[in-house]
Amino acid sequence: MEEISEEHFINTLNEQIEFALFIYTPMCGTCKLAEQMVNFTLQMNINKTIFKSNINYLPQLTKTYQISSVPCLLLFKNRILLKKEYSLNSVDHLYQLLKS
Repeated sequence: MEEISEEHFINTLNEQIEFALFIYTPMCGTCKLAEQMVNFTLQMNINKTIFKSNINYLPQLTKTYQISSVPCLLLFKNRILLKKEYSLNSVDHLYQLLKS
């Protein structure tokens, strides 16, 4: 997963047709576990680009999409937020979520 800034996110939103954004904080143990599961899921040939970003550097995005907790996975398609997922409880769940 590539780390992106809020500015890069805005550019990506305008350029990418479909992608996901994994939002975390560095001191969050659950976030570290969820990131490992997302990385593992990426190896399963899902055809989706996934970026990651530290919520501490996303003030506007946090407000716009009302991010209330981390870890959080945002799924976008055609510049529209399709899904905001906080429950990243298994690789199978992530795979089903990301492959669709």
